[in-house]
Amino acid sequence: MKKFFLDYILKLSLLTIILGIIGFILFKTILSDYYLPVFWLLILFFFIINVFSQSVIYFSQKKPLSKFGSAYVLSYLVKFISYLIFLVIYMIISERITITFAIVFFLLYLIYTLFDVRRKIVFSKTYSDKIEKSD
Repeated sequence: MKKFFLDYILKLSLLTIILGIIGFILFKTILSDYYLPVFWLLILFFFIINVFSQSVIYFSQKKPLSKFGSAYVLSYLVKFISYLIFLVIYMIISERITITFAIVFFLLYLIYTLFDVRRKIVFSKTYSDKIEKSD
């Protein structure tokens, strides 16, 4: 499980760096009129929230299955509420949400969620294979 956790963090870091590079290139060239100063904060925010969520799951894996399930659901709840809090704070500070912000936030949410789900599917397949082999 530790290997999976470290692999998750490494691949999440790589995804974040790639998204940062793509965003930098797009906002410096094609989308220069729509530059979003909070873009870097968004990427960092999504990275930190996903690391936190995965950490909760990782550290609860040694608990009984019922507590692990609760921790798993709680990690997603905290993640979702964090996204909502970020949006509310941004709305209060900026007084309006631009279409650029909405599109970038949605795309980052979609990309990071797909990454997270994909990694969890890979983990569950690997984990279930190990359980079947040990029987």
